[in-house]
Amino acid sequence: MARHNARNTDPTTSHRAAAARRAARASQCQRLLEAFAAAGRDGYTDHEAAQHAALDELHAGWWKRASDLRAAGLIEWRTSRSDGSRMLRRGDNGLDVGVSVITAAGRESLRGAA
Repeated sequence: MARHNARNTDPTTSHRAAAARRAARASQCQRLLEAFAAAGRDGYTDHEAAQHAALDELHAGWWKRASDLRAAGLIEWRTSRSDGSRMLRRGDNGLDVGVSVITAAGRESLRGAA
């Protein structure tokens, strides 16, 4: 989940701000991961997890943090057992959205953070 938000040529203040944002992203990822853990096998949509983690009202870019967790293998799309298709749930916008569940690596990550 490493990101670089300041170029080598940017001033020191930009590097300090980027470091502060890295800490905020890590905290948001942790809160989302805890929400996905609480959802169990039913899982959550990214927005449901953000609501559970109290991130949805902060405009904190929770959709990006959920994507980061997925890319790191800490959560994954929940799939149908019969055909392997992605499980969907009706979102607040009335459209079907994917449901994610925590992975074994995600549970291990939470144990390591405790």
